[in-house]
Amino acid sequence: MNGTIIMVSQRALAFGGIIWGSAVATAGMTYTLLGAAVLFLISLSLAYPLSIDFTGALNFDPAPVTTFSDKFVYTPQAHDGPMSITVEFKIDCAHGRQFMNLMREVRLIHLRNGAYSWGLHEDLVRPNTFRLEMIVPSWNEHLLQKERMTKAEKELLQKAWSLHMGSVQPEERIYLSVNRELLTPRQCDCQPPTAPKSQVDFTVSRARPPRPTGAAPSPTLIALHLAALRRGLARFDNSSTSRTA
Repeated sequence: MNGTIIMVSQRALAFGGIIWGSAVATAGMTYTLLGAAVLFLISLSLAYPLSIDFTGALNFDPAPVTTFSDKFVYTPQAHDGPMSITVEFKIDCAHGRQFMNLMREVRLIHLRNGAYSWGLHEDLVRPNTFRLEMIVPSWNEHLLQKERMTKAEKELLQKAWSLHMGSVQPEERIYLSVNRELLTPRQCDCQPPTAPKSQVDFTVSRARPPRPTGAAPSPTLIALHLAALRRGLARFDNSSTSRTA
């Protein structure tokens, strides 16, 4: 949209330059300026009846702030949110077109006063049942949204609400989003083990059998050691003899 506006304005400037340049070349500078002055006076005379300033007909008187009729489980904090506000309607088929036209205005009112998301949904199970849902950033923003309402906006909301089929007005429900708790990692309640106060050697060492103290070796053990010693000496003598030969 912005690109289209820029393109049209640039072409209009180029087209106006061609027209005024041709007028100067044909009629001269004096007559061209006089013609521009006459067109300027005509545009001033048409400015008021063709004005697009519609704010003069609007009523900006603030509407009285209504309190909440429902009792909350707990009162949210100022920065708790996002908050989701829903309203359910049961509409007669004969007033369906009028209801849609009014909801277009209701959507602009809610978005203008603080809501950043707005939607109207139709129930697929219950016929002619609609649910309005809007989302505001926080609880404080929802309170400010009620304070920003003007009398004209309040009257339009009451007109839309009056199309509801029922003895009472449609009920407004307020929900607090808990997605932040779902996305927050779960915290472990257990405490980490404390470090040991003294230096501990964690190296693995082989267990050695305890040496017997005060016990004399048995004769059998002495004989086995002597036999092993003789065999070793005999092997050494044999090897030295073979090398000499």
